[in-house]
This record gives sequence, C-alpha cells and structure tokens, in this order.
Amino acid sequence: MDDLGIVNAALLLIGAEKLGSLATGEGATKTEKLANTILDHCKKWVFDLPVEWKFARTRAELASTTDPVFGKYDHQYIFPNECRRILATVDEDDDEIEYQWRREVYIDGNNKYAVMLTSEDDVYIRYIVYISNPSMYPDWFSRLIIIQIALFLAKPVTEGQQRTDPLYTKLRDMWRDSYDIAKSANASEDADVNNAHIRDDKGNTDILSSPTSSLTGSETIIDRVQVLDTD
Repeated sequence: MDDLGIVNAALLLIGAEKLGSLATGEGATKTEKLANTILDHCKKWVFDLPVEWKFARTRAELASTTDPVFGKYDHQYIFPNECRRILATVDEDDDEIEYQWRREVYIDGNNKYAVMLTSEDDVYIRYIVYISNPSMYPDWFSRLIIIQIALFLAKPVTEGQQRTDPLYTKLRDMWRDSYDIAKSANASEDADVNNAHIRDDKGNTDILSSPTSSLTGSETIIDRVQVLDTD
C-alpha cells in the first residue's frame, strides 16, 4: 500500500469518494489539499505513540560534532536522520547501558540539529526511525494511520461530522480495537528465550508490562485526536 492507498482507505471509512492522485497546487481538489496537509502528520503521530514499534527499531553509532561543548559535558553527538525516539543507550553488542546524557538543539548558522550531550567517548543508541514508505508498514500499523486520517477528514470532507455523531463514535471504537491489536501483534515480533531455548513470555511481555496509567491508555490517545476545522 502506498500513500494514496492509505488516504483512499480513510476516505472509504467516512463514505467519501476515493482520489485518483494526491495532487498539489492550484488544480488540486479540496480533499486532495486536506489529505496532503495531514498525511505526514498522521503518519508521524502514530510512530510517536508510546509503543516500541519493532518494525521501525534500529541502531546507530552517533557522530560527534567538532565544536566545543558548553557546561559539564565533553561531547555532543548528532542524532540520526528521522530519529523519532531514543529507546536505549547501548554498547557495541546492543546490551543496554546507562549513563548521563541530555538532549538539546545544536545551532550552526541557519542549521539546527538534535544532539545528545554526554561525556561518553563512544555512543550507540537503539531508536525508532521514521519510515515514510507505507509498503514497509505491517497491515496493523497502516490501519492505525488510516483511522487517524479518517478522524481528521471526517468533518471537513463530509461537511459536518462532529464528535457526537455516529461516524465519529464508530471511528473512535475502531481506533481503540485496532490499537489493542497493533500492540499485541507488535509484542509477538521478538523472541526472548531462557537457557533451555524456550520462550517464557510467549510474546506477551510488552502487553503485560505496558503502562496502564491514563497518560498512555487508549482512551487518552483517542482524546488527543484533533478534528481538522476548515471553517
């Protein structure tokens, strides 16, 4: 599935006509303009949910800048491109290690870079990378983006859907179910074994240990949705 397929799936959910392209410029329709406005935002919003999306997990050794560092830290390291969230600082063998570091912005003329300040001489991280190509998404992940886009487009495209309407309620319930499915599917993509090479958790560790506070629960996440208002 590509970006157009994701947008058309969202339009299908709200009963709107599908698009032939994601055109921009003067000739673009209202729906095309709206889709282009929120597509990238919705994709990154789902990547930034408080879940360690394993298909988007990667590692890197950070490169340090040559400029001097102010304060108590000895080095500043530039974050990788499209790094959405650091999961852990690790060593060369990907074993997690802890040390003090701070995230800041490094300004070089007109350029700005996200950097890590630390006194470590070598820095390796495990992190979530943003993947723009939807063909690399698992279906359960694409579904979250599709529903998120549908929530944004429901009001401006259908001229009047509100949070109290049946369509919004349907999309909200679909989001909650799909979010639970995505977390469960994501949790099964690793295999940790004991000394006998037997999986102890059967892939459910992420679910059993996931936060249950209102700050990360699915109801709070759906409440964070902003309906695009074009009035």
